[in-house]
Amino acid sequence: MTKYKINYHKYLTGAGVLLLENYNNRWIVILFKDHTKKYSDIGGTYESKHIDIKDTAMDELAEESRKIFILDNKNLLQKYVDVKYDSNKDDFYRTYLLNITNYSFFNY
Repeated sequence: MTKYKINYHKYLTGAGVLLLENYNNRWIVILFKDHTKKYSDIGGTYESKHIDIKDTAMDELAEESRKIFILDNKNLLQKYVDVKYDSNKDDFYRTYLLNITNYSFFNY
């Protein structure tokens, strides 16, 4: 498995995007059904073709949303949560939080 190294004690094995929208003064979380039929963020595994972990998140967002959401600007991915999913390893999964409230669906 290819990993993206953050520092000597932290590796990212994948990344995704959690879409958030403020609708009628309520925050809505947009989830997608994954291959296991569970709802989650849009994400996947880091691959060696990716320059950095943001490339993983951007590629997976486009791929898994069937290109409904395409990000051309990495600077939109600023806020994130790293989740440690194996207590015996230094492996983490990064979820970027993306507020899409003020964006047109065609101008990301």
